[in-house]
This record gives sequence, structure tokens and C-alpha cells, in this order.
Amino acid sequence: MVFVISDFADLNTACEREMKYLAGRTHIINIQISDPLDSALPATAGRISNGRDTLQLNRLGKQVLEDYASAFEYRSQQLKKLSVQHNMVLHQISTPESPACLFSPRAARSQR
Repeated sequence: MVFVISDFADLNTACEREMKYLAGRTHIINIQISDPLDSALPATAGRISNGRDTLQLNRLGKQVLEDYASAFEYRSQQLKKLSVQHNMVLHQISTPESPACLFSPRAARSQR
């Protein structure tokens, strides 16, 4: 059994090929961890930084914000599709959620 814990931000054909290879040999449990900023950047003014570079959010246009959100949704859908097609388990969790929801999904998420 293999647990793949990732944000899957780099999910590409090479990564998919390796995951398919593993899925043919063992049981895979994918845990996608995301932050609310991964799925959509705020449309209001502000700054975000990765510790090295800074991005001024008020300088981003509406189309850039929409493309950013669409890219995250596309990657999430690709991961779901890959998981279903190759009998992998997929759990998706956001950083504001308690990791306990992975062990008791209905109970933990109903408490939100």
C-alpha cells in the first residue's frame, strides 16, 4: 500500500505514468492537500509571497484570476479521473480542515 500525499500541483503526464505503474502493482491512496489560495486568489488588493518573490494581487486582471482558478479545477478533475480509472483511493483535504476528516469523513465534515 502506498500513500501519496501531495498538492499535486505538478501533476503531468510523466507523473500520471508513474502513478499508473504503481497502481498496477499496489494499492494507492492519494491525499490531495490544498490551501484556499490554491483554488482561487482573492480579487481584492493584497500581497502574497513564497518567501522569495512577492505578487501584488491588485495588479492581476479578472482573466488571470479566472485562469488560475480554472487551472486548479482542471488539475483536481484530472486527479479524480486518474484515481477512478486506476482504482486508486482519493481523499481531498483543505488546510482549514482537520486531518481527522480523513479517518471519519462524514463525522468530521458534518461538524463544519
